[in-house]
Amino acid sequence: MLRRIFPLLLTVLAASACVTTHAIQLGTPGQYPPVDPIQVQVFLKEEDVKVPFEKIALIEAEGDYSVIHDDDMIKAMKKKAGKLGANGLILGEFKDPSTAGKVTQALLGVGGERKGKVLAIRLER
Repeated sequence: MLRRIFPLLLTVLAASACVTTHAIQLGTPGQYPPVDPIQVQVFLKEEDVKVPFEKIALIEAEGDYSVIHDDDMIKAMKKKAGKLGANGLILGEFKDPSTAGKVTQALLGVGGERKGKVLAIRLER
């Protein structure tokens, strides 16, 4: 049984470690306390946010398109946003690599990055 679980565990660990995030803070760093990522709400567009909010940061994420899905990227971005004190995300652009990038990834093991951008916000309550 352990022989069946071990490869699955390695796959899960590899996939979770493959998303990298970068943030450009727009407000004063440390202005808000951290927020549990589960509490970070996700909005499709700015018009969907029905309460006043402050822009906290621009967050970008990237990972290998062959193992990382959009939900993995959103989970990583929620974690990053929560660390910055944001309690909401407004989704931006999500892009898969070009066909050439996918071929390069398949042949050489480099390139082929899925990328996404969001705006981290602090909702007023």
